[in-house]
Amino acid sequence: MALKLGTQREWVKNIAKNQLVVPHIDRAVDQLGDFEFETGFGPKPKDDAWHPSGDCTPSLNELYLKAIGEAPPWDISAKLRKIFTVGHFWHGYLQEVLVQAELVEAADIERRGMVGWGDTEELRTFDHIESPIPWQPWHWVTGSIDVARFDVPRRGPVVLDFKTMNPRHFALEEAPDSYADKWECQLNIYMDWTDLEEAFIIGVDKTAGELKEFRYERNQELIDALYNKWELVAACVVEGIEPPEDEEFPLPLKGHK
Repeated sequence: MALKLGTQREWVKNIAKNQLVVPHIDRAVDQLGDFEFETGFGPKPKDDAWHPSGDCTPSLNELYLKAIGEAPPWDISAKLRKIFTVGHFWHGYLQEVLVQAELVEAADIERRGMVGWGDTEELRTFDHIESPIPWQPWHWVTGSIDVARFDVPRRGPVVLDFKTMNPRHFALEEAPDSYADKWECQLNIYMDWTDLEEAFIIGVDKTAGELKEFRYERNQELIDALYNKWELVAACVVEGIEPPEDEEFPLPLKGHK
């Protein structure tokens, strides 16, 4: 199927920017046109695990307070709730585009990973999740990957994670300072779970619908540091030792390419 003129221009523009994933997503959107799809939205269930999406960059003290239930409450405004809901729509829509266009397997959408440690032998799993979880509270890490495997033509498999962005952040050449470290950590844990060497943040301009990408390479030193960080806090929880507020835990970050 031929690309529409407007999409052809976008394709050329994205290729000129050396974007490796976005052109294929935009082409799929163009070729599919309108189609029926459903996407779910609801509160995430609470658990006693660390999550790559939010527990990589907080301090040791902040993680400890979260684990013992004394972290300051996060007051979500009506404005933020609406913004979050829009973000969920974009995730569901783009994931369905990739599946409908046969660019990814449905099983690799929101694929859950898990790593645990402690008295139970370490277990890494990607598919069937045992219930109940066999680890002590805060002795495991879990999360769901937006796209666990996307095969970039003539390049190979990568992880994808969608992030909606406001226009000011989207216009920046680099990843926004407020998110850059979180993104790098999150994707590295996902690369560990999938045993892949490359991952992409696909940024979505919430007002214009444009896409851009940020590429990250696997950083094993960072992966090891993150697991060590979570294990340290878990040990503090068991011993009832609160890490000092000024205690730092440096992470060997490298940034995106």
